[in-house]
Amino acid sequence: MTFEHSGHSYTVRVQDAFIPDHTSIAGTRSKFSVGIQRNGGALHTLQADRTHWRPYIAYSIVYVSISPDGQKVAILVEAVQNGLEGQKQAYYKGVTGLLP
Repeated sequence: MTFEHSGHSYTVRVQDAFIPDHTSIAGTRSKFSVGIQRNGGALHTLQADRTHWRPYIAYSIVYVSISPDGQKVAILVEAVQNGLEGQKQAYYKGVTGLLP
């Protein structure tokens, strides 16, 4: 996701890894990190999922908000998991940090 703020262009990324795991309900194990970069510069990690493995099958950025002082960012990330009988379940994770 890319957005403009105070004359700068920011890109927010969710980076994730999937490993097949046929022993879990979701069928996968995953981890994620959220990073932000300004004007194509270095990617700064705001949060990395430190729990070893989670049973999510996909992550997506739902919402990005800038604080009133213009120095902090809040990002809402959706994590999708397979449920029973093929229904998807969504969980939401909030990630905050300073703008680079």
